[in-house]
Amino acid sequence: MYALSIATAIVLLLLVVFVHELSHALVAIARGVRVKEASVGFPLWPVIRRKVRGVPVAVSPWLIGAGIILDDEQLWKLPLVKRLLVFIYGPIGNLLAAGLVAWVTLGFTWGFAATSEMFTASVGALSQVIASGVPMEQIFGPIRLVSFSSNVLLIEYWLGIVFIWLLMNCALAAFNFLPLPGLDAGHFGLSLLLANRKDGKRLWRKITLSFYPLLLTFVVVLLVNDIRFLGAW
Repeated sequence: MYALSIATAIVLLLLVVFVHELSHALVAIARGVRVKEASVGFPLWPVIRRKVRGVPVAVSPWLIGAGIILDDEQLWKLPLVKRLLVFIYGPIGNLLAAGLVAWVTLGFTWGFAATSEMFTASVGALSQVIASGVPMEQIFGPIRLVSFSSNVLLIEYWLGIVFIWLLMNCALAAFNFLPLPGLDAGHFGLSLLLANRKDGKRLWRKITLSFYPLLLTFVVVLLVNDIRFLGAW
């Protein structure tokens, strides 16, 4: 049963990230923007690369996320509002996915309330982390999140799936609403600020790429802390 709960937690995490990236991709494709590459897992060695319907797909064993790379030229040729929709639809897709499952399993009223409360709690937790400067050691990374989720599933499997689905979707949505370059709200804000500049695309790309090493460092630190925590536990 423990192995099942671990496997279920991992699958849920991957599905949540997949929904997020798929939401971006579907909105982009609907507006004529090509998906240049998709990845399952963090694209670090070892990586298996294949083409699926003409789209290069990278698969790695570092199953802590997924991502897509869009054609920047086509993206920046879109009208501003359509471009902003592509950027922001990832977290919106997560909230819609959370709400749909909650509505089906709990009914409309309770489902809406549960999704709203979970998202509000996620925003509140992030705000507390930022405002109070919570040590990195106390922040859950993907490994500890899977561990926590598996423990919930051991207590109550089917209702636990609904709870974890809501938690992961709302947490990912709240995180991507942070106005930081490299995150969805950061893309949204930069695109809005640079909309009237001729060199807007170049600046957007430069600022975004400069923040990616920080995001990668943040992920690595979370993973190291997770491993240390589980080792001590």
